[in-house]
Amino acid sequence: QTKTMSSSRTTRPNVFSHQDLPPPGGYPKINFKRGIRPRGPPGIVIWALVFASSAYGMNALIKTNQRFSLNRKEKREGRMALLPFLLVESDREFAKKVDEYLKAGQQ
Repeated sequence: QTKTMSSSRTTRPNVFSHQDLPPPGGYPKINFKRGIRPRGPPGIVIWALVFASSAYGMNALIKTNQRFSLNRKEKREGRMALLPFLLVESDREFAKKVDEYLKAGQQ
């Protein structure tokens, strides 16, 4: 067995030492409260601002999407209104080319 250093020595308690005790009547109260005001707005105000800004952003997004959708619908309706005229024009060009081909074949 190996002995440790502390087990090989025996110490006797110091009977002449004096233990510290609180003064009669106890220690005075310590004012541990800090006299500073809370910084920033309370949590409910922050959450209300987050909710309000999110609601505003979603509202703006919805309105923008509706405006773009209305613009696309208007363009589509304009193209559909012009389609018969464009078809007639392409038919006329086709008829001219057919006439030219037939006249060239007769000569």
